[in-house]
Amino acid sequence: MMAYIVSKADLKVKDALTVISYEINEDATAAAQSEFRFASAPNAAAGDYVALRGLYVGVVSGVEADKKTSVAALRSLPVSSVFSRNILLGDAQAVTENYILSAINDNFVSSGDALMDIPYISVTAKTQTPLGLTPHNDNGIYNLDTFLRYVAGRHHIFADFEITADTLDVSIENRMPPLHIIDATVADVLNLTETVVSECVSKVTVKTPAGVVTFYLFDDGTFGTNPEAGTRIPGKADTVYCENAADAEKTAGDVFAKNKFSHLIEEEMLTDSKLYGTANMRLYDRAIVKTKTGVYDTYISYISRKSASKTALFKFGDARLTLTDKLKGGV
Repeated sequence: MMAYIVSKADLKVKDALTVISYEINEDATAAAQSEFRFASAPNAAAGDYVALRGLYVGVVSGVEADKKTSVAALRSLPVSSVFSRNILLGDAQAVTENYILSAINDNFVSSGDALMDIPYISVTAKTQTPLGLTPHNDNGIYNLDTFLRYVAGRHHIFADFEITADTLDVSIENRMPPLHIIDATVADVLNLTETVVSECVSKVTVKTPAGVVTFYLFDDGTFGTNPEAGTRIPGKADTVYCENAADAEKTAGDVFAKNKFSHLIEEEMLTDSKLYGTANMRLYDRAIVKTKTGVYDTYISYISRKSASKTALFKFGDARLTLTDKLKGGV
């Protein structure tokens, strides 16, 4: 397998090397570090891109060579980390894809600072989703990469990256991820673990300069201000502050979203499994996972693949019991 080192300055290929081994990690919540090993040190600097066609594109974070063996380890972060920088909120827009497009163009492509701009980035919005979202921010400042992860996990709006001869293409698209049906009790699934937190926040009071509003969480995953609008689930109450009254609902939603990690499924799956195509399982893909404790409606929140391993590690976050399983008396 070949890895290509692409210059951060002009997208020209600086080096091409055969990969001895690799560990590729992907995380829905943060930029996970991956590592690639080569027989000799690659011509790479921090900020360059490393690309394995059809498998991975990342931003080089460091290279370390073993003086005794000459084997070199290149570490990288996912390509989306090129946008891992705090920026100003900018003008609000109803369409989320257009908001992201403007944020990229105004802060990374043509900010007016030629030394900092990345003019070879070409961004397009393939869909138009009028969600009217405002990124969670601290005094009008937010991290764009964090926001991209948020809209991917919660609203299925994805930023896809591709390096071509002249451009780093970024396409923003709202699409439904594929669904995987997984029985974690079969032999192709190894080392299954479940981490359960018994309590969650089910009532959030949000204080803003305009007043106080309370939100209630219901058993179908929705929430609202009317406690009679659905079947409430038991849990703790919390009170938070929000500077912008218009963001009260989003602030409550962010608190409720943390409950989704109260049940985390981890499992290793055989990469040559005849039941499950692990090579086609991607971060944020939806999944129905059956374990010994129940059937869970969830999504892929973490993937780790090692070249020398016959298994791949998958984590499923945001797990919640399906309604059918609840009616059958599941936990």
